[in-house]
Formats: sequence, C-alpha cells, structure tokens
Amino acid sequence: MFKFLSTILRNKIFLYVGTRYVTYAFQFIASFYIALKLGPVGFGVWSFILLLINFYNIIDFGISNSINILLVQDREVEERSSSHILSSIIITIGLNILVILSFIIIKYAHFGFLLKYDIGIYLPAILYTIIVWNFNKVFSSIYRVKNRLLELAFFQSIIPLLFFLAVIFSPVNTLWYLLGAYMLGQSLAFAVFILRKQITIKGAISCSSMNTVFFKGFWLFLYNGAFYLIMFSTSSFVSAYYSVSDYGKFSFAYTLAHAILLFLEAFGYIVFPKIIQKLKGNNFEECKSVILMIRNSYLMVVHGLVYLAFPAFYLLCLLMPKYGDIQRMLCVAALTILPYANAFGLNTFLMAQNKERRISCISCISLIVNIGLLFLFIRVFNFSYDLILVATLVSYVLFTYQCALYTLKVMGEPFKFLKVLEMAFPVRISVPYLFTLVATYFFSERGHFIWLLLPLIVFLLMNRTSLGKTAAMIVQLVKRPEIIDLK
Repeated sequence: MFKFLSTILRNKIFLYVGTRYVTYAFQFIASFYIALKLGPVGFGVWSFILLLINFYNIIDFGISNSINILLVQDREVEERSSSHILSSIIITIGLNILVILSFIIIKYAHFGFLLKYDIGIYLPAILYTIIVWNFNKVFSSIYRVKNRLLELAFFQSIIPLLFFLAVIFSPVNTLWYLLGAYMLGQSLAFAVFILRKQITIKGAISCSSMNTVFFKGFWLFLYNGAFYLIMFSTSSFVSAYYSVSDYGKFSFAYTLAHAILLFLEAFGYIVFPKIIQKLKGNNFEECKSVILMIRNSYLMVVHGLVYLAFPAFYLLCLLMPKYGDIQRMLCVAALTILPYANAFGLNTFLMAQNKERRISCISCISLIVNIGLLFLFIRVFNFSYDLILVATLVSYVLFTYQCALYTLKVMGEPFKFLKVLEMAFPVRISVPYLFTLVATYFFSERGHFIWLLLPLIVFLLMNRTSLGKTAAMIVQLVKRPEIIDLK
C-alpha cells in the first residue's frame, strides 16, 4: 500500500491533476464567499463581468485549438512546427487589435447593459484581462504539446487561488479586488510562459502556415464558439428577461454544477494531444477501440460524480438561506452537463480526422435549436428561471447525437438510428439519467431530495463491469504516467 501511494505522489499525471483539484477546492470555497459577500444582486453583476470576459474567450478564432492539433500532427517536422507557432502569435496580435476596437465601440455606444449592470468603470480592467488571456491560451497549448505540465498547472491554478485570497481579504468593493486578482493572475502566467523559454519565435513568416493555422482555427472557432454560445445564450436570456437577483442565483447554481465537470476536464486537457495522436489515422477498427475505452472511463466517472453531488446540493441549500430556493436549479444544471459529457471522444475523433467543418455545423445547429427553445420557453410558456436550462439540455442531446452519427459515417458504418443512439447514450448510463430527471422534477422541491440517492444505486448496479475497467485504467496511469506523452 505504501509503495502504491509513493508511486502516486511521484506520478506527474496525478501531481498535475492533484494541483487542479486543490485549485477547484479553493475555487469552490471562493464561490461561496463571493456569493455570500456580494449577495444575489452583487453576484449578478460579477457574473455579468465574467459573462463578458467569457464571450471574448469564445471569440478567439480558435487559434489555441488550431495550434494544439497542428503541433501534434506536424510534431516530427521542426521547421513546420516553428512556423505554426510564429503564425499563431501574429494572428493573436491581430485578434487583440480587434478586441481593443470593439471595447472602444462598447465604451461610447451607450449599450443598455452598461446601465443595467453598471460595469462601465470596470471596462479597462476587463480589456487587459482578455488581451493577456488570448496570448496565454496559445502559450498553454504549446506547453502542453511539449509535455510541460508544471507551467500548465501554474497557469490554471493561480487565478482561482488569487480569487480566493481576494474575496477573503477584501475590506471594501470586492468586485475591484476580484478583477485585480484576474489581471494579476493572467500577468503572472504570461511571465512564466515567457521566462520558461519554450515559446521559440524563429524562422520567416509563412503565408502558407498562417493560412493553415487561421482556417483550421476558424472552423474550430465556429465549432467551439457556437458550442460555448449555447451556454452563453442561455445565460444572456436569463440576464435579459429575469431580475438581477434571479440571474445571480442562476449563475451561482450553474457555477457549482459545472465544477463537477471541471474535475474531468483537468484530466481531459492533458490527454487531449495524445488522443488526437491515437485517432488521426485511418485504421478505424483501432480508432473505435480507443474511443470505446476512453469514453467508458470518462462517462463512468462524470456520471458517478453527478449522482454523488445531489445529496450535497440538498445540504447546501439548507446551509445557505439566501440561495435556499435554487435546489431544483442545481439539479437541472448538473443534469444538463451530462449529455455534453457524452460527446467526449466522439468530437475528438472528428477533430483528429480534420472534420472541423462538420463539427462546426453540428455546433451551429445545436446553438440555433437552443436559442429557439429559449425564446419558446420564456416568451411563450413563461418558464421559471430554474427550468430554462432544459433548453440547453435538449441542445446538448442533439449535439452529442450528431457527433455519434458523423463518427460512424466517417468510419463507413451504415446509418441505423438505434446504433447511433446507443453509441451516443449507452443504455447503462441513460436509464439512471432518465430516472434522475423524473426524480428531480417530483422530489427536488418537496424536501425529499434524499431519495435521489436511488439513481446512484441504479447507476452502480448497471455499470459494475465498466467501473472495474475504469479502476484498471486508473491503476495503469499510476504505474505508467508516460503513456500520455507524445512520442
């Protein structure tokens, strides 16, 4: 046992993921303090500031995703890789110029949201944060391909840690302290990336490389942009049609529910280049085997974590009277992320096969459906704010189904509705999920939330074999962390 623990403590994967989990713990605690210190109205303003920052995080031309994939695919050609890095930096500079111009327009166009949320004074700090973050995203992709996990851990941990310190020690005007923490964290990460000297700018500017980086990035931008705009549009509708207090509660609930997925994204981030490397060939039988293996482990963990979190949500609402009425919102928010999680491995395969256009179309269709459902639920059916995420849930189901459909199509498999459905939503995880949806609707507002332990029991019973395989994979990662490195 001691030897096993010693192996874990020396394992670079678990050290990296461990730092992420400690960071999430700080982030989780900080979210409570921020919500309590600001109250629903103040938290609504802070949430809108984050919404604006995240909007620009989405509108980034997909350069960080593009350079990530291209550096994997051209890893053996040093000259081409160097050219891609230089091209990505030049394009990012151009992107930041557009960001500055857009902020000038926002400043002087007198948009209504500046008055409603009173954020005009914070615009310079928000602009600085966005500009530095654009560079850091590109740099972090380069460091990941070079297997430099320490710098990545610092970049991904420093801001939540500073948030925690800011909200604990801020005597007045907590919003300025939080924004200051954001600016300082991005600046420190930028300095680390530069000082560690893995960003080599050499060689002549190549128009061919810039075209490759930009257009691959553009389609990945459409994919990621449209996909993240699904949640952005949902949040925007709530901010526009409901009170600032309701929006604050909505954001708090979604933040806590999304924290579950962050536990898996930490691992997914470091294995992404390796998965791309495994799935980029045309040996589809091997690709299918890899997809099934990684999806099995990923889905087991993320679904299990969601079901474990439900009793914690129940207790949370008892401990925080100001947010005591968000119990069903927390449940729905947690269930909303699961259909999206089911796309893991399928969308990665399509990226590895250079099907950026196809997955961008999939995202755009899902976004249009989400906006249509939001309009219908709010303007026609007058849904309460805690049920608005049902629109996003349906959109994510459509997204994952389409990913499964085109994955099988690329592999040359004939179209069969049930086969596609089984690949996207295996029965062994769909049954507990549907059970939980029904239980959430009937029990979450009636003080019987403890009954939602039943979905966890059903999930465990239906996935005994798969859980065993997941445990075996975790043991393998402990013993051989080098399997995630690019060779």
